[in-house]
Amino acid sequence: MVVNDKEKLIKHIWLYRSFLYRFTMFKTTFKDKEMNLIIEALNIKNRYKRIYFIINTLCDQIDEYYKACNLCEFKNNRCLCHREKKLEYLNGCCRKCPYQSTNGCTTKNFACKMFNCSYVRKKHSVLTNKDLVLLKVLTPLQRLDLASDYFSSIEEVALDLFWGPLYSIPRTIIRTTKIMLGKYNFTEKYNKNNKMQP
Repeated sequence: MVVNDKEKLIKHIWLYRSFLYRFTMFKTTFKDKEMNLIIEALNIKNRYKRIYFIINTLCDQIDEYYKACNLCEFKNNRCLCHREKKLEYLNGCCRKCPYQSTNGCTTKNFACKMFNCSYVRKKHSVLTNKDLVLLKVLTPLQRLDLASDYFSSIEEVALDLFWGPLYSIPRTIIRTTKIMLGKYNFTEKYNKNNKMQP
């Protein structure tokens, strides 16, 4: 099916991602990058793989947008906010996350990448969900879940979105509580996630 109208594509995206188009391959002759990404996502018929592709691509888009910008203005591993408040925290908002490392994040997390404190928002033009058209391929519930699934690996988030809110809400609460209490076993979780694809 050839789609050359971006507005029509976005308007009918809920239909195009449904089972009715399970065997339909979409194409376009347009060079519009966003439209091509949506079509690429719709052409991934395995639901888990589509969700994973969307999260991965969105995170890459966010990284690309901010690549020339030191948003948190880190100095000696302390962000601007914590320096001004005279707090000794290292690594800013990520300080308790099991996925932090000396080279940055070891996974991709949309919620974490989209979070910006008031210090950042005052000084920089930040991305909003409206700027990321690929989000529209997800359902409204999936978008809500994606935006609130902090401190989780890309595999965990993809599974949460795949199984839905009844599965993801308790998992997210338990995961976040364990992280905040320092009782999260990162190694065990990482090994499990590499085996848990549906």
